[in-house]
Amino acid sequence: MTEGILDLYVDVVSPFAYLAYQIIKDHEASLKVKVNYHPVSMAAIFRLTKNTGPALVPLKFQYLRNNLVQLSEFWDMDPVILPAWFEERAPTMSPILPLRVITYIQHNYPDEFDRTIRAFWSRMFNEHKTNFLPADVEALLEELGFDPEIVNLAQSEENRRVLRDNVTNAVRQGAFGVPYMMLKRPGRDSQAFFGVESLPLMFKELGLVKSEPVIHAKL
Repeated sequence: MTEGILDLYVDVVSPFAYLAYQIIKDHEASLKVKVNYHPVSMAAIFRLTKNTGPALVPLKFQYLRNNLVQLSEFWDMDPVILPAWFEERAPTMSPILPLRVITYIQHNYPDEFDRTIRAFWSRMFNEHKTNFLPADVEALLEELGFDPEIVNLAQSEENRRVLRDNVTNAVRQGAFGVPYMMLKRPGRDSQAFFGVESLPLMFKELGLVKSEPVIHAKL
């Protein structure tokens, strides 16, 4: 029986969203809350909140590059490493097409959502290829066995509205970037958590006092 809801907001060009998603998925069965995963445009959140992306602040970017490696090691994850071209391309990166496609798949093929969003993240942060260009989306859909017509179906106004609503709801709940989490439980005030570093605090709040990394088998 679940004891509340956890909303997790993620973007497919955020390495920290990739880490947070994997960690929460690993611990989901122990959280005793229903986890809702929401694709959002990080750039849209930045615009609405007048925030600046970390890749646009050189000192912050260098810190976060190293921090990614540390956090991956702490949680016993395969290293999430920024591509060499990430900082240069970040200002003009637009993942709106993959976000629409992922949103469409989530609502029409929910059982395929997990492997789909992981494939987009893995392409960028494990293979170090772009994941946001039309050719990237077409290649990933082919690899995943989807009909390429999904690209056109994802452009429907209904699907676009779902993605816009995700962004609107995230900002209404206080989001200023990703990964952003909102924990809602009956009889308690809602609690916001931002970033991978906040996960131990959130897990402790949910009764996982020793929220140690899940040990993944290494072949």
